Amino acid sequence: STMSCEEWIAILKLLSLWRFDVGRKRVLAILQDVADAITKIQLYEELDLGVEEWLIPAVSSLAQRPAPLTEVEGERLGTRNTVRVFRVRESYTCTGCRRGGSGKGAAPGQTRTEHDFTSRIKSVFHVRANATANASASINVNAIMGGSSGN
Repeated sequence: STMSCEEWIAILKLLSLWRFDVGRKRVLAILQDVADAITKIQLYEELDLGVEEWLIPAVSSLAQRPAPLTEVEGERLGTRNTVRVFRVRESYTCTGCRRGGSGKGAAPGQTRTEHDFTSRIKSVFHVRANATANASASINVNAIMGGSSGN
C-alpha cells in the first residue's frame, strides 16, 4: 500500500534526527509531490528547509489561487503564518479585473494566477538575502525534538 503524507513526515523527522542525509533527501523529494502547500510551509519552518524549494512555491500557490485560505487551513498554519499568507495575497490588488485589468505591480493583463509573489514572500516571511536553496541539507534537531536539548 501507498504511505500517507503523515507517515512520510514521521520518517523524515527520524531521518533528520539521525542525520541520515541520503534518506532524508529521498523523502523530501517524495514529500514535494505528496504534501499540500500548508504542510510544506509547516515543514519549511519546523525543519529549516530551503526557501526556493519549499517556502516560495507553497506560499505562491496559496497567493495565486482565486480562493482565500479556509478556516481549517488557517488553523493548520497558525496565526502568524496565516497573517503572512494574507499579507502576500493582499499585495496583489486587482484594479479593473472585470475589464481585464491587472493587479498592483503586475504586468499589463497579468492575473493573480500569473503574478510572481517571490519578492513579497521573502519580505513578509523575513527571508534573509543570503538564504540559499541549500538549506534543505541543514537539520534543526531542537525543532524535531520539540524544544531545547536540556542544557
